[in-house]
Amino acid sequence: MKDAINKRIGKFSKGMRQRFGVAQTIVHDPPVMMFDEPTAGIDPQGAEDYRNLMLEMKARDKTIFLTSHLMPEVEAICDRIGIIMNGEMKVCGKVDELVDQFSRRQGYQLKLRVKGLEEPEMRSTLSVSGVSVVCSVATGFK
Repeated sequence: MKDAINKRIGKFSKGMRQRFGVAQTIVHDPPVMMFDEPTAGIDPQGAEDYRNLMLEMKARDKTIFLTSHLMPEVEAICDRIGIIMNGEMKVCGKVDELVDQFSRRQGYQLKLRVKGLEEPEMRSTLSVSGVSVVCSVATGFK
């Protein structure tokens, strides 16, 4: 650390600068904290450490505003989610309610090709919860 004592923050890696930002935010123990993509550029262990720190602060009744594109991170830390698009709050609610609402509303279309298995066989063989239609795709395998 002796080499780093006179080093400007801008000379550190992005991950280290992120850590400095988190440290600057929590050092005064404020009741409300704001973090903008705090795990961006941080290694997986550092990101896990960050999440544990956020959960510890949450347990101490701190209010945390977190912006993130990482939904597993948001779900692990937050009680409520607000989704902002083009500067306008589009959705706001409890995490579990919104996850349920959007997972029901959003569907996925998967095309599955199984060599030697036609549609009737696929329907009887592939029984997956939440799948309403199974169809074969007639394309060749290489």
